[in-house]
Amino acid sequence: MSTPTKIAIPAFAGTDKSSGAPAVPSGGGLVAAIAAVMTEVHTVAKRGVNEFHRYQYATIGDILKEITPLLGKHGIVIFQSETGRAMFDEDNVIVIEYAFTVAHASGEIWPHTIKQTGVSTCRNSKGGWDDKSLNKCPTAARKYFLLALCQIPTGEEADADQGENERPAKQIATQSWPARRARRGRSLRPTLADSMSAIRRLTARMSVKPPGRSIASSIR
Repeated sequence: MSTPTKIAIPAFAGTDKSSGAPAVPSGGGLVAAIAAVMTEVHTVAKRGVNEFHRYQYATIGDILKEITPLLGKHGIVIFQSETGRAMFDEDNVIVIEYAFTVAHASGEIWPHTIKQTGVSTCRNSKGGWDDKSLNKCPTAARKYFLLALCQIPTGEEADADQGENERPAKQIATQSWPARRARRGRSLRPTLADSMSAIRRLTARMSVKPPGRSIASSIR
């Protein structure tokens, strides 16, 4: 009778014996595969258009078209399962939480549960239930999970340093001082009074005594 073939279990499976915490892959097949995907992935063009708010975005279809072949090429498999849901904004919005399991063809599985939420309005224009909202949530969660996991550039990433009400640079430029003066029908060239007024405002903010005579004499 032949001896059964032993199946090798990846060393990272289970827990770290020293700490008891889940062992994290340290440069093995899974980590190397994710790094390879990051190296090969291209920028996903923003072909989707939100007509109401007038902006473009990368669609889930274009993201999957770019990333799915790379995930398959490098042996990465992703499973998505729902873990919870809630309603808010007077039951007009639904949020569903999903757990993502990242596995590799070698048998490696990322030991930590990676969670991502999907949010969607769930009422139509007449106040009735929008049954498509339950399909939008997993799509939204999968989109942003893939963008984060594989560092897919799209140009639509929110920047933490940008204020919530910050205007785009082009819009700020159109509201600049020369533009305001032009709309009033005045000359674009600043006058002496304009310059001195600007200096006084600046020094007042800095709590510094205005130079006064020395600057006035030099301007003359």
